[in-house]
Amino acid sequence: MLAHLLIWLFMSGLMGFWSLACWGLYRLLHWPGWAAGEDWAAHLPTIELPRWLADWIGLDVLRDLLEVLAEIGPELQRAWAQVPEGWLNWGLGLLWGGGLFLLLLVGLGLSALWSLIRRTSPRPATASGAV
Repeated sequence: MLAHLLIWLFMSGLMGFWSLACWGLYRLLHWPGWAAGEDWAAHLPTIELPRWLADWIGLDVLRDLLEVLAEIGPELQRAWAQVPEGWLNWGLGLLWGGGLFLLLLVGLGLSALWSLIRRTSPRPATASGAV
């Protein structure tokens, strides 16, 4: 029973991390700086994370993420300009839901595997008291 609890605690943590990553992608895609056109890179310092998340991630990682965004930003902006209005939210919702569904299936599979292992493993012999 403890193994099932540990499996589902781990899977819940992964689901929370997946939800946080999808939320971050949503916020990035809907960042108002993209509307600045060619001058979007000047607005990069205005990206602010919630205080608890910035403390958790750390300034070095945040700085590295902003550098990566500055490098891939022009390609992202061109790609998002070609996506029809409203499809981005549907796509993100499907990505988030599909990821959660897959994580749920993995959790169910791990629980089933653990139950199968417990059922097929030999039980230790108990002492019958006969000497």
